[in-house]
Amino acid sequence: MLEDRKSLEAVIRLNYIEKKGEKYQIHFSQSSENYYCLSSDSICARWKAGDLFWMDGDLIPISGPSRPDQFNFKAYLQNQNLIARLHWKRIAKIKSEATFKDLLVNYRNSLAQRIDSWPWAEKHKALYKALFLGLKGDLDSEMRQDFGAAGLMHVLAVSGLHLGMIYLLLQFLLKPLKALPYFRILNCILSIIGIWAFSFLSGAGPSVLRAATLFSFLAIGKAINRPGSGLSSVWASALVLLWFQPLLIRQLGFLLSYSAVIGILFLVPKMKAWHSFKFQPLKSVQELIYVSIAAQLFTAPISLNTFGSFPLYFLLANLLVLPLMSLIMYAGLLVLLLDPFPIFSFFRDSFPIALEYMSKISAWISSFPNAQIQWNISWFNCTLSYILLAYWLIHSRLSLKKFIALIMCLGIISYGQSLYQKMVTAQSLVIYSGNDRELVYRTGSTEYHLNAGEVKTSQRKLSSLPYIDQNLNIKEEKDQIILTSPLSVNSLILVNDQTQMEVKDSALVVYTGFSLEKEKAWQSYCQALNISFRSCRKGYLTIP
Repeated sequence: MLEDRKSLEAVIRLNYIEKKGEKYQIHFSQSSENYYCLSSDSICARWKAGDLFWMDGDLIPISGPSRPDQFNFKAYLQNQNLIARLHWKRIAKIKSEATFKDLLVNYRNSLAQRIDSWPWAEKHKALYKALFLGLKGDLDSEMRQDFGAAGLMHVLAVSGLHLGMIYLLLQFLLKPLKALPYFRILNCILSIIGIWAFSFLSGAGPSVLRAATLFSFLAIGKAINRPGSGLSSVWASALVLLWFQPLLIRQLGFLLSYSAVIGILFLVPKMKAWHSFKFQPLKSVQELIYVSIAAQLFTAPISLNTFGSFPLYFLLANLLVLPLMSLIMYAGLLVLLLDPFPIFSFFRDSFPIALEYMSKISAWISSFPNAQIQWNISWFNCTLSYILLAYWLIHSRLSLKKFIALIMCLGIISYGQSLYQKMVTAQSLVIYSGNDRELVYRTGSTEYHLNAGEVKTSQRKLSSLPYIDQNLNIKEEKDQIILTSPLSVNSLILVNDQTQMEVKDSALVVYTGFSLEKEKAWQSYCQALNISFRSCRKGYLTIP
């Protein structure tokens, strides 16, 4: 087990490297295990994907969320098959064994280095690298927050949106060839070549490779000209990707990408049946609204479960940004292609105007009241939402009234589950790891933050809070914190790294320290005395 290993001395392989601000994020592998590392060492600038190293270092377990409502970074990394953080003490490069995939990673990094040399503001370079290379490491937290709250995070990764615009451009350019024999086959071949050429030019990141595979199958489906070929192409591309990389099913980007595409293909044709403008400008705006709603609706359950938030003004943001997104994409691509020629430097130097527009729009919308509402749903509700969506779309003609009823039904179920969760946890105690033994006592919608027998926010004694004094009896005895309350346990003792192993009668002993050895020692001690034992060493523990 990883917890039993604290060091690693072996030959490791560098699979991925990306500069994030002043640090480098690096993914290493050894045998079937994968590790990640953050380093500010300047030597990393000379490393490339595919390099082999001899390394002697420490393995640091990835911590889970320290609070129940925090993003689970540990689960996120595990879904990418990263099991620990690596800190090297000694490292030496042996040789390079770069594969085609490694060459793509290195090419993307070389493009990023070229962009870093442009005479732009740092935020514009960071935004350009996110838009065209899928590298978001240099985006500051404020810009991420603005785009997230505005519902525009999908534009910050080279994915289906960008490939869709390239595909539409190719269809427009190939339209004059429609009179040629075998046009469908020729159109399919040239479209696939154009899609993959853009993918490689933009660095061929994971999201763009997924999107390129999807649009390749869509091009093939269009060439075959069979009814329902769009959805068939989506399923086929997903199966091909999962055949080669089964763990993609656990990656958030894969789930969100395919949820959005399936939602658009399923829902937009049904929405067009409600009403369709004949005046082309209004028709284009209407289609943009339908696409935005469909994509947001089908990705919302996963987003709410993972991030616990929803961008309330996503429709306004998409209406202001997406109409210009195709022009930004085509112009930005020209900037990259013409960069080697100094005569076109004026074109490159004027492009930040478009980037500043996107930045200003996202910041403006994110400043609206309740721009991003907090709403977390369980995996059960997430799954139930997709089952209901599938049932309504497949087994009924989706009128506007039925669509509104569906949204209300999903909202009521999710909100009802939230109320039920509050009722279940109307009185609970959350214990956080740490030798200061921080507690959060919840009753209804009220939380009391406690720390070692005192109220943390005002430093008043517990007796000054009558509700806690009457319902949660806390006393400190030697190095132990003893609690008795009407929770699910009648008596609870908190112990840490400094506590002596001497426990009287107790319904439950909870270890709050950080030491694995101490945790095992307390566990053995409690087993010998037939006392229940729990630990919150990895983050927190909730006692209902």
